[in-house]
Amino acid sequence: MENIINTMKMTNDFDNALKAQEQLQLAYGINCHAKGKERNEVLKDYIFCATDELHEALRSFAWRSWSTKEDYNSDRVKEELRDVFQFFLNMMLITDMTPEELFKLVKEKQQVNWNRIKNDYGERVENQEDEQ
Repeated sequence: MENIINTMKMTNDFDNALKAQEQLQLAYGINCHAKGKERNEVLKDYIFCATDELHEALRSFAWRSWSTKEDYNSDRVKEELRDVFQFFLNMMLITDMTPEELFKLVKEKQQVNWNRIKNDYGERVENQEDEQ
């Protein structure tokens, strides 16, 4: 029962975050429900911005495999992930994706990944046999 309550709270938090992000975008003068060419341009910008935030996260720790440093700025990484999440919310808005649709798609993909694990996906990838 507690798990159901926690899931409901998380869904409400997600819905609230999405609504708040929509209000923020409207305040910036961005049409987060644009269509056609305008939608494509806005979506492209959001994707570039999210990618840039991920690169900023990379600069927050020693990620190169040959590096001997163990630097890791947890607060900075979390701040950049927050920024990525906000751009992700923007992308959900511009594509009219609902939280329910997102969670359904995630659940479906997780099942695909579990099936891959059960069917020795790692071995099959090396042999170029997997087509999904």
